[in-house]
Amino acid sequence: MKIPPLKQLPRGFTLLEVLIAMVVIGIALLALASTGSKQVNQLQQLQQQTLAHWVAQNVITEFRLASIHPPGETSGIEKMGQQNWYWLLNAAAASDPLLLRLDVQVYADAGHQQLVLAETGFSLRENRR
Repeated sequence: MKIPPLKQLPRGFTLLEVLIAMVVIGIALLALASTGSKQVNQLQQLQQQTLAHWVAQNVITEFRLASIHPPGETSGIEKMGQQNWYWLLNAAAASDPLLLRLDVQVYADAGHQQLVLAETGFSLRENRR
């Protein structure tokens, strides 16, 4: 008795399977690229906020170290991280009569349109050395 030869099944992928695999890979790569782009933007914002925080802390510290503490608004420019930072300091009376409230706003542009950070600190009204 003769055994009929087994039918050989075609090997490899069909065109439809290849197209579906390419669509899945394409969608995954788009999602990965989008996530990478968001990460870069968030890193840049974090870097700007960190530098602006340091600028605000420097302004508050310089005010505290000054021999006179005039209430009112002052402004200035500080270079940090290869960028000019523009700050406004408002020194006003706090609820405690011995303290001044120091509100600092740090901007990335000279026109004070791009507020990066606002920070508050306190200082004694007069320097006690």
